[in-house]
Amino acid sequence: MLAEHFQLPFLFHETLARVLELGCADGFATVELSTAPFDVTAVDFSAGMISQTRARLERAGATASCVVADINDYEPDAPYDAVLALMWTFFRYARRPDEVLRRLRAVTARKLLVDVNPRETSVDAAVAMVRDAGFDDVRWRPFLVPQRLAVPAPLRPALALAEVVPGVRRLPLRWRFAVVIKGERPAASRTA
Repeated sequence: MLAEHFQLPFLFHETLARVLELGCADGFATVELSTAPFDVTAVDFSAGMISQTRARLERAGATASCVVADINDYEPDAPYDAVLALMWTFFRYARRPDEVLRRLRAVTARKLLVDVNPRETSVDAAVAMVRDAGFDDVRWRPFLVPQRLAVPAPLRPALALAEVVPGVRRLPLRWRFAVVIKGERPAASRTA
């Protein structure tokens, strides 16, 4: 389910071991990531959300490290293969997104994934911030799949196509939907 929901083929093209999930909310993605299996650290500024994450993990028989922290102040203490900040509003929660992105770059071994609401922050500006933080191969993709509704199977290919066709992919962003931005560390600076 998570692979389809978050379009993991776009997000991850190789096996990753350690994942930092910022803005984990109630742990809906944390559980699936931890059973993928990734070694997950889930972070949220709400103690209530972390409590719900722990309960969800327990019900699923899954494990993850859970931390109550604000992304604006959080200092990860170890490198992660991937850092996910798919909280639907990363650029709203980060008071200084450029500083947060630079801090995250220091602990990102391979990939960073952040989301942006294109009606609040320009996609081009968000992409530039990810690139300026030191990430290479920065790409964006709209997330046109509804969060609360099941998409009929015949409609899924059309939505997938709309996500990659230049021009077409920007049109629905005027009214709805979010964008996922992927940045990778330059190959020469990646750690194994």
